[in-house]
Amino acid sequence: MAKIQHLLNKIRTAIYGKEVRGSLADGLEAINKETEDATEVAVNVEQRQDAVEQQFDDVLNEWTSDKPISNEETIAARTNRNTGENHQTLGQRLDAENKKVSAQLADNKQLINKNRNDIGDLGTFVEGELSNLKEYTDLELDKRATKTQVSEELNKKADEKYVNVEVEKVRKEIADIVTTPADGVNQQEIINAREGKKSLGANMREIRKRTNASLQNVMKNGDFKEDNLNNFGVFYGNMRLSKFEDDVDDYHSVVLTSNGSSDYFGASIYQTLQSQIPQLDKWYVKARMRAVEDVHDLTIGVRGIKGIKHPVSENAGSVKKGVWYDVSYLFDPEKEHNLTGEFRVFACGIYPSGQNTSGKRVEVDNILAINLTKFFGYGNEPTKDQMDKLLENYPYRYFDEESDAGNLSSANLKEMISHKREIERMSNELEIINNSSLKNGIDNGNFENENGGKWRTESGTTWEISNNTMKIIGLGTSTIPRISQETPFVFRPGKIVYIRFLGRVTSQSCERLGIATYSDVAGNTIQYAFFNDFKVNEQKVFSATVTMPEEGKGNIRVQVRAQYPDATSSDGNSVEVQKVLAIDLTETFGAGSEPTKEQMDEIINNLPNQWFDDRAKVADVQKSFMSYVFNKKDKGGAGLKRPLIAITFDDGFRSDIDLVYPEFKQRGITGTSYIWTDRTDNYAGAMNPDDLIKLKLNGWGIECHTRDHLRLAELSDQEIHEQFQAVNQDFERYGLPLPQHHALPFGSGGNVKRVQDIVMQYRKSCRNIHSNSSGIYNDWDTIDFSALNARSADITDANPHVVDLRKSDIDLTIEKNGILILIVHKVSLETNGQYEAKLEHLLSVVDYAIEKGMKFVTLDEMYERVKEYQNVVN
Repeated sequence: MAKIQHLLNKIRTAIYGKEVRGSLADGLEAINKETEDATEVAVNVEQRQDAVEQQFDDVLNEWTSDKPISNEETIAARTNRNTGENHQTLGQRLDAENKKVSAQLADNKQLINKNRNDIGDLGTFVEGELSNLKEYTDLELDKRATKTQVSEELNKKADEKYVNVEVEKVRKEIADIVTTPADGVNQQEIINAREGKKSLGANMREIRKRTNASLQNVMKNGDFKEDNLNNFGVFYGNMRLSKFEDDVDDYHSVVLTSNGSSDYFGASIYQTLQSQIPQLDKWYVKARMRAVEDVHDLTIGVRGIKGIKHPVSENAGSVKKGVWYDVSYLFDPEKEHNLTGEFRVFACGIYPSGQNTSGKRVEVDNILAINLTKFFGYGNEPTKDQMDKLLENYPYRYFDEESDAGNLSSANLKEMISHKREIERMSNELEIINNSSLKNGIDNGNFENENGGKWRTESGTTWEISNNTMKIIGLGTSTIPRISQETPFVFRPGKIVYIRFLGRVTSQSCERLGIATYSDVAGNTIQYAFFNDFKVNEQKVFSATVTMPEEGKGNIRVQVRAQYPDATSSDGNSVEVQKVLAIDLTETFGAGSEPTKEQMDEIINNLPNQWFDDRAKVADVQKSFMSYVFNKKDKGGAGLKRPLIAITFDDGFRSDIDLVYPEFKQRGITGTSYIWTDRTDNYAGAMNPDDLIKLKLNGWGIECHTRDHLRLAELSDQEIHEQFQAVNQDFERYGLPLPQHHALPFGSGGNVKRVQDIVMQYRKSCRNIHSNSSGIYNDWDTIDFSALNARSADITDANPHVVDLRKSDIDLTIEKNGILILIVHKVSLETNGQYEAKLEHLLSVVDYAIEKGMKFVTLDEMYERVKEYQNVVN
């Protein structure tokens, strides 16, 4: 057996040379060979055991009450024919043999542990060398386990080692017993050795059964060799054994025929695995499938009474009729659990939305379902790819019920998986050195695969793909033709995702383009970003950052959409899309450190082709970041400077969340609410703390408007301090972060330096009201954060002309490249009061600003942007 230390030395010699990958591959291949040798030894041991069992059975089968075993046979069994050593009883001989075997096992165990330690040295060394190679990057190549996880893992490993030792003891004891006919047998010795079983051979078979934990396929009749489908059910069509289909080869499989009742799934065969959805256990499911008629994809997955989970295969859009495909899926309930009721495995064909699926057929065979956690233990489960590779050891990658323990025993199977996992880990870490952490979560984002890949159409939509361009085409049955894709990004509340695509509108009928993001929980948790600043037949980049809401689960889905005034207008019209990107900013840069949309736009613009597949190369990202930094310096901050608008709401009325929030959310924008905290606790018409938290989690600014809404200019210094201290205490009690910005009640103190100085001890900015502002907008270079200018948007039916005045303010702000702040109080559907705004009039102003391309920000976002700009300029 090759020495692992030698392999380590070989890797050390070549690690900085050009033979790095070759040396690692050779070393790891030798380690894998040692594992295979160990497997062969285990097989030989089992063969010896089978031979011994056969000897016992032959002897015992000849024994009857009429023909008892002779004393000569039993006496002979007390003697070891190899050494000539005699024992007084058969039991003494077994004890002596057991001591020898135990000593041999101890020596073997030391050698195994030595090899495992060497393997550990290999992993430690390679990890250290990898760390040295990547010091110039900020990549974090692996996530470290918590102390508790490490402790649990060690306990599981220790338990596994103990069981393996005991199993090997039993096997060795059995294998080393050799029976020889002899005189003077004591029949009681044989009876004692049976340990209550009918025969000694039966006892040995029971021991073997207990010690061989086999990989189990729980599917009943998964290869359809039984001439019935008693254990199966079907949705969306019917199922028949292939022997009954005239134009299908007579083969032990089942043919699924769709009835057209689903516009996405074809006929789906299923079998119930257990009565409840698993909460911890990971399951691997697999099937062999082929299409009889055209199909977009072939899939296998799991489902409950409610809910369904399945993958999109790498063959999606390119499935060939008559060709067998192996499809598989690994279900992890801790990551993706939207199922309820019975736990079922299913397999079916997938069809593009809108296609008539009636009569479409798919053939299925060799369905496997394996509880990985039950066999390998929690935390030790192999990956889907590892299971796919493992099944290559079996004909047709299938086995019925329990795998042949003679091919892969429990201990050797787990050892092989462990070695392969280590090889994959080190290979991945070597590969990742060349890749950055900037990952595009969109598959086929450049539409190189003209069959669509993982993209799918939604209702009322079809597509055409050619020359790396997708045309999203309306069918005249929906106002919103759209395509969507599930990303690998796991949903987390507050997570920020950057999405971008190159688009061209080809019809005057299209009102706007949009992006939508959602998870396994959709409904009112969908996040939108809309674009209407385009010209027909002009190609343009559209991008947005989207913040995930507090409700959701599973993975994040991305949708690209066009919107028409009515369904008929969409018929035959198209939008061309290229170079789709989705980047998880929170995962890449860390929570609180995510770049802005503008920053990401510039970074991506500096990359080759302004797009990348999977992961961007380190060298490309470094060049892009350097260009971004130098461009900011060269422009003196001009690259950051653009017209901004902040809509602010005073007093914390319920209308902020009941009326305004849904409208703003639909438009993909946010606002800032200044809270009068005494009302939060004591006024039914005000938002409660839960409302404030919801707004905060959805990107809104929640800021300070004093505790008691008093005129600060009329208070003493101490009383002003007390107001801000009380607000801080209230926010802590609500579970909110302390406010960073302030709005003056009645505008009082806006021109009083004493008041301004105290306010700025507690807050980053102080907003005036319309009447005491010094101008319409705020200038990026001369902005005074202690006296922010603002304009009133309390527009009622009594003063509708103010809508046009605010639109003029928007035009001026855009012209001057400034920052506009609007003030709103209570919002109503019908208004008459002085401090009120009619929703219709407010949205008229908002939509005008969107149409003009203004960037909507909260007060804190505005503050941070200006500070960044000033840092560059100064």
